Amino acid sequence: RELAAQIADNMKGYARYLNMSVDCVFGGVPVGKQARRLVPGVDILVATPGRLLDLIDQRALTLGRTEIFVLDEADQMMDLGFIHALKRVANLLPKTGFWLLFLEPMPLISLPKKSLIVWLLGKIAR
Repeated sequence: RELAAQIADNMKGYARYLNMSVDCVFGGVPVGKQARRLVPGVDILVATPGRLLDLIDQRALTLGRTEIFVLDEADQMMDLGFIHALKRVANLLPKTGFWLLFLEPMPLISLPKKSLIVWLLGKIAR
């Protein structure tokens, strides 16, 4: 949650010169307020996986017009058990677009991580 807020704060600084809107959503705060902030739309959304899926389930957010999807610490998210959330988000993204997956540098990727990375890269190639 703290990392998402830090990223959003930095993005707001960059977006100020580009006339782009930035918002940040994460768990631990009322979802209704966050959903209302998204009604007019947002150019850049920083979100934690759980809250992103909450907003999608409540039909407060769709990913159908996503042009660029960035996933930071993808390997750590897999380690923490977010593999099903990541697959669900990947299936909701449009077939076209640009994906960036950031992983911690590591000498060896375990099989489950490697399998998801290959699966995600396969989604990108379609």
